Amino acid sequence: MRQHQVPTNRWGLNLVGGMVGAAICAVFLARSRGAMSKTTANISAILAAGALAATFATAGSMGVHRWTPLGPVTIHAGAVCLPVLTVALGALEAFRGKLWWWPMSLALAGAILLWLQPDAAQATAFAGAVLTLVVASKPRGRAAWAVALVIAILAALTWARRDPLSPIPYVEGIIALARESGPGWLAASIAALALLPLPFFVSPLGHHSAVTRALGVYLLICILAPLLGNFPVPLLGFGLSPIAGYFIALGNLRLTEGNP
Repeated sequence: MRQHQVPTNRWGLNLVGGMVGAAICAVFLARSRGAMSKTTANISAILAAGALAATFATAGSMGVHRWTPLGPVTIHAGAVCLPVLTVALGALEAFRGKLWWWPMSLALAGAILLWLQPDAAQATAFAGAVLTLVVASKPRGRAAWAVALVIAILAALTWARRDPLSPIPYVEGIIALARESGPGWLAASIAALALLPLPFFVSPLGHHSAVTRALGVYLLICILAPLLGNFPVPLLGFGLSPIAGYFIALGNLRLTEGNP
């Protein structure tokens, strides 16, 4: 960003946000914690769904509702809330055994809100996370597969909705800026992005729980989505929300212990 004359308050904010997020995450990972309680999971899921719904409280931008103003900053709701919702659904065992209408309804509500926004990248990433939870849940019923199918269909329909917003070079187009800076910068950027999902698939902290893998799938799709459209590049491009969402997910590696 600095090489391409992006203002210091942009790339500087990313650096500060990353350092603060890493420090908070390190504290969480250093603590030994059990699985999230059902009460905490319910509250977290309701708050996450509510934050997604809050994007419609403002006029939006050209009919697109993805952001919520919070004081001096604007929050990309999906990037922050979907890791929280994924962990909560895992803790509630939303797709295991009996038919649990409440957590399944929360999952459907999240998918519908993402379709209405529309946010194709987040909708697809969330669908991938839900499918991962369903596949890992044993036993699972037809209702779980039906909900996963509906969420996947909603994600597919979100791609068909027109997105009128133009890309910002240092947000959605950061890889192109890296390429312009030289092959070394491009290789380093791709390597950095490739490293981001690894803790969710190889870290012993989460014992490869279903929730851990679901968070990894969610993040992997978020990283790949900019190849197909104008979507923010997590952490590498400007924006505090993907940074917050990533460290929320990473900080839950220990929290997911004991989940399916």
